[in-house]
Amino acid sequence: LHGMIRDTGRTLWGGTNYPEKFMDPYCNILDPGVKQHYYTQAIRQRLVEHSGSASPCRKPYLAMSLFVFVVCVCVSTVHDSPLSWSVLRSDMPSAFTYLTSWNPSMQSRVRTRNVAPLRAIEPRTSLDTQPQALEEVGSNTIQTEDTVSILPFGQNPPPGQKVPGAFEARWDVGDQNGIPSRPRNMPKPQKAKRGKDAKQMSTRPFSIVVKTAVDRVARGESTATEALIYLSSNFTFMDNDDLPAVLTQFDRLWILIYESQSTFDSRTIALTCLALAHLGRCDKRIMRMVQIPAKVLAVSALDATTLATFDARQMVQIVWSFAVMKNQDLDLLKRVVARVKNEGLVSELKWVKCAQLAWVLGSDGIRDVELMTEIWAQLKRGHEYEKLSVRGLSNIVWAFAKLQINNKDVMHSLAGVVIRPNHLQDLNAQDICNIAYAYATLRMENTELMKALAARAMSKDVLSEMTAQSVASLSWSFATLKIRDMALFEALKVRAMQGDILYSLNGQGISNLLWAFASLRIPCKDLVSLISYRLLNTQLLNSFTAQAVATTLWALATAGIEDYPFINELSRYAVEPRILKKYNAQDVANTAWAFARFKMADLRTVYILGGRATEPDVLAAFKPLELCMTASSFARMQPPSGLMLAVASRALDPDMIPTFSSQGVTNFALAYAKLGIRMPSLMSALSERLQKKEVMSTLTAQGLTLMARSFSLLRIVDQDLMDALAARALEPEVLSDFTARALVSTASAYCNLGIVNPMLMEALSKRALSDDVLQNFDPPLASELSWVYRHMGIRKPELFDALEIAEARWFMANRGAE
Repeated sequence: LHGMIRDTGRTLWGGTNYPEKFMDPYCNILDPGVKQHYYTQAIRQRLVEHSGSASPCRKPYLAMSLFVFVVCVCVSTVHDSPLSWSVLRSDMPSAFTYLTSWNPSMQSRVRTRNVAPLRAIEPRTSLDTQPQALEEVGSNTIQTEDTVSILPFGQNPPPGQKVPGAFEARWDVGDQNGIPSRPRNMPKPQKAKRGKDAKQMSTRPFSIVVKTAVDRVARGESTATEALIYLSSNFTFMDNDDLPAVLTQFDRLWILIYESQSTFDSRTIALTCLALAHLGRCDKRIMRMVQIPAKVLAVSALDATTLATFDARQMVQIVWSFAVMKNQDLDLLKRVVARVKNEGLVSELKWVKCAQLAWVLGSDGIRDVELMTEIWAQLKRGHEYEKLSVRGLSNIVWAFAKLQINNKDVMHSLAGVVIRPNHLQDLNAQDICNIAYAYATLRMENTELMKALAARAMSKDVLSEMTAQSVASLSWSFATLKIRDMALFEALKVRAMQGDILYSLNGQGISNLLWAFASLRIPCKDLVSLISYRLLNTQLLNSFTAQAVATTLWALATAGIEDYPFINELSRYAVEPRILKKYNAQDVANTAWAFARFKMADLRTVYILGGRATEPDVLAAFKPLELCMTASSFARMQPPSGLMLAVASRALDPDMIPTFSSQGVTNFALAYAKLGIRMPSLMSALSERLQKKEVMSTLTAQGLTLMARSFSLLRIVDQDLMDALAARALEPEVLSDFTARALVSTASAYCNLGIVNPMLMEALSKRALSDDVLQNFDPPLASELSWVYRHMGIRKPELFDALEIAEARWFMANRGAE
């Protein structure tokens, strides 16, 4: 049923004969009631086309069939129950014929009345591979005991006669619950073929294929290795009904392998491992089955005598097979690596095996810089790396990135090969994402490569095959490299808003995607709306990790998207004990900053998050930037005093304040000044750090103002600091950045502390008289600056007159006649 609904949805939202609202991407997230409204409207339109009347009620049985169809779809959609078409088939044959012609995939879900449910085996015409057949399916049917033939419009053959070109399916009895099983003639699309020249797969159930192969091994007509190779190349289809039989036959095969393993030589072990890996890739359920013989072969390969007989190629085949099967036998891998290094066997490997070995090391996390360097030297010898396929190239750069080996020669050389036209056109979505991820992880900038990858990613064939993980990964990679490609991100946003991607994104994917858009300041409000709808109406929130929650909140705050239902749900989830206990220092800082930005956190949330921030493991893990963010954010949310004291004690550690930037110093000082927490030792340490030449040279006009204001609020007089700030303010590049508000705030801070610096006050008065600053003075600012100069005994008639004129102009511009 759900397959039929998906096909119907494609017709509604992807067709050309329907109103635009049916093709709107927002239809993918509508609740079932709204969806059924669209289904009803679409079916009514088809009824009008079929009956030739604006009122489908001219044919009562069609009107009744419409009612029954919509009710059945609604019920089955809400309750996930199987849909029976016996009423439509027996009582309203024309209605049934019309409905099946409207959605041909419904033919594979028909049930015969008073007959056990049937299962399709072999259709004559493949409707999935021949779209033109959709228009040829008609309204006439011929029914026999085990066949259903749908004939083209206008053809009325005698009963029992078959018409060439008609769709015909033979049906088998379904399971005990009356639910038709998957058609055995249709293998999974992604497993149907391997390679461009793959042969057409057999229509036999896989259990029969396995039994035939195992029987031949038991009779001694073939070896277990040959049987595995045969099964991996002849995989057809395995449904849940076949699974018990397949398990039984595989158990027989494993026993035969175990009994004959003592006779295996190095070549047989390598080929058997390869066959198991390829067989496991056919189906996830088979991948779990092959772990048993894989462990048996690992024990055989670990034998010192056997291991010594392997050549370099066979060892790479074995470790590659185990990596594909996700069977991390690190003991075997370490022994292979040691032998390859000690005996210099890398020189015996061809380019393909070098790429496979690098991928294995990256997959299993074996960071051996020396071996990876040898692999690259072997590939570079004679420019062998230029012979690699795009998958081999992407695997190598991915392995270097995963192992955090920053080899500029490797990345630069391989980038030159990837951007060649013959390689670029062969890149698929996975290759593009792996290459972009590698360069982003290593922070390797290559403008030409990333531009070529973006252009290839936006092509129709690549974009259509992108998965949810691919969209999130590619967005993250370009954002990490700070490449703001608007065309690419627009294409990725549109792809992410489509139903198959939107409903496949998990918490980590959503956080990476929103982080990418927010960090590059690219609008994504429409995408957030769809994600918010899905999160509020599904169990999506359960897939969010602590890091994903914190990153998503940070992204929403940075982008300024005030979707409060979405934010409230994330906030509630963030302070749940099972999530909060996994918060690290960065998560605490990001979440606190988001709460402060939205001004929405209540005291309970603040206290819970603050309690996590003061736990020893989190407090000790704070980095300088994270600690400054945490202090600045909590200062805006009325935190408990114990939290700020704990943060201050962490800041006074020898490894913390000496690493603060100028912005970190000013924000940290202002946080305590706003709360009125007077800690002379802390402020003295901040002052000492800011007076360092390398720090003071990066202080901006805004930072200078905040630092002066902080000491003024706390009434802490630090003459050396104020003199250093005045000297920095007199520098032309800083003085020219003073705004009217910053100028008044700085002068007021010096006045409140009783520090008179004639040179600074003279420079500030000149800056205030400049046209770009003077026009921004409002009455409060003008009055305050005049009061400061008069209170300090500094007479500036020209400044006072200019401020009065600015105040009068403000009143005239904002209050009119008044």
